[in-house]
Amino acid sequence: MSGDVVIDARYCGPSESGNGGYVCGVFADRVGTDCEITLRKPPPLDQPMRIASDDNAWQLMHGEVLVAEARTVDPIAVDLIAAPSLDEARRASEGYIGFTKHPFPRCYVCGPERSDDDGFHIFAGPLGRDDAVASAWTPRPETVGSEASVPLEFVWAALDCPGGLSVIDDQFSAVVLGRFAARQIAPLNVGQTYAAAGWKVAQDGRKYSTASALFDSDGDAKAIARATWIAL
Repeated sequence: MSGDVVIDARYCGPSESGNGGYVCGVFADRVGTDCEITLRKPPPLDQPMRIASDDNAWQLMHGEVLVAEARTVDPIAVDLIAAPSLDEARRASEGYIGFTKHPFPRCYVCGPERSDDDGFHIFAGPLGRDDAVASAWTPRPETVGSEASVPLEFVWAALDCPGGLSVIDDQFSAVVLGRFAARQIAPLNVGQTYAAAGWKVAQDGRKYSTASALFDSDGDAKAIARATWIAL
């Protein structure tokens, strides 16, 4: 866990801060155990952050500013929806509201202003059931690296935006990630296509609980996540 954590500007959510899922994934990878991460401040880009720890808890610090906290948890479980097929996920993307309005159009995961060879292009649109959205996603070497398996931080990133997209309204009112925990069940392969799905679990005022999953073409969940989102 030695050394600074630096989030390259490429991996932004809002243009001035890191994509929440990606940052949480980088942090979780450094922690090296099942954990739930709470974001306290927008993660800065191209700035060194350090990790401090005490009593099975970890803090991601930018100078004296607490950016995020991690605590150990048991491996998470979520109540899965019926897995969308890849064709269903592709059709759902056609209704992605971000094509017409998006508060963070350069988001590395769901931003429509990314070029074809940059960003994940997870454009999760209404699935038509389960309060869910879905998109097909093919992790490519130019976006996740040349290793055969997708690195952990990119798995967490791909699980992030589908959850948030499941609770936005038709005006795309912005929501921000507050708390996030993910579990990789099996490796994801670079070059293979998955269905990325997110769905609403509960709402309490401006706070939403969501779940998300990455399904393979056989309908098996390869990774899952739970999240808390706050509407701005």
